[in-house]
Amino acid sequence: MSNGFNDLDDSILLSMVEPNQEEGNYEDSLINNIAQERLLASIDTKTGAPANVRAAVSAAQTEDDRLLTLKNFYPDAVPVQAIDPQHGVAKFGYGNFVYTSPETGQLTLFDEDLRLFGMSVPGLRDFVDVGPEIAETAGAIGGGIYGGVLGAPAGPPGVAAGVVVGEGLGSAAARESYIGILNFFGETEDNRTGAERLLDTGTTAGMNAIGGPFVNKTLQIVKQYGGAPI
Repeated sequence: MSNGFNDLDDSILLSMVEPNQEEGNYEDSLINNIAQERLLASIDTKTGAPANVRAAVSAAQTEDDRLLTLKNFYPDAVPVQAIDPQHGVAKFGYGNFVYTSPETGQLTLFDEDLRLFGMSVPGLRDFVDVGPEIAETAGAIGGGIYGGVLGAPAGPPGVAAGVVVGEGLGSAAARESYIGILNFFGETEDNRTGAERLLDTGTTAGMNAIGGPFVNKTLQIVKQYGGAPI
């Protein structure tokens, strides 16, 4: 019997005396899962961020800038996927964040999850999120009217051309002005390069000139909310 043990490889001998690694890994995984479930259950999903915070964050034009803007109010803010990498986006919505509320000391969902008969419904503060789009639409309408007036001396073709150009320029100018005001006077972060700003301005102007403000807004809503939690 002793010769048999002497002939065994060291790794085999060690495995006979070491605790079962798979059992330990299973226990660790179980503990981590329980801790994760308790963490997620502790999140306040009904209160949401104040309207002024929502307005500042919604004016940021990239995901990085949205997070930086929110950190100006709540330094520990993180994307939901940082809390739950596997299911955070599906559960809480793409582009949502979690932060610690200084009032309650509780983890709080940035965009609250309001439900009616089990379905997600928008709250009043969700309308604050579309501040740039509201400014863009108002600018497109005003620009279209002004452009049509300027083109009137050239007859119907001039009016049509003036409306198209006015909608495009008016929408882009109003949207960028809204973002610039919140960036200059508020907490909104806007770290886009000059080229990125030019591209965004051109895209806004082109979409409104081609499709009009209402068609453009409809496409944006479908793109943002289609198939995703509100």
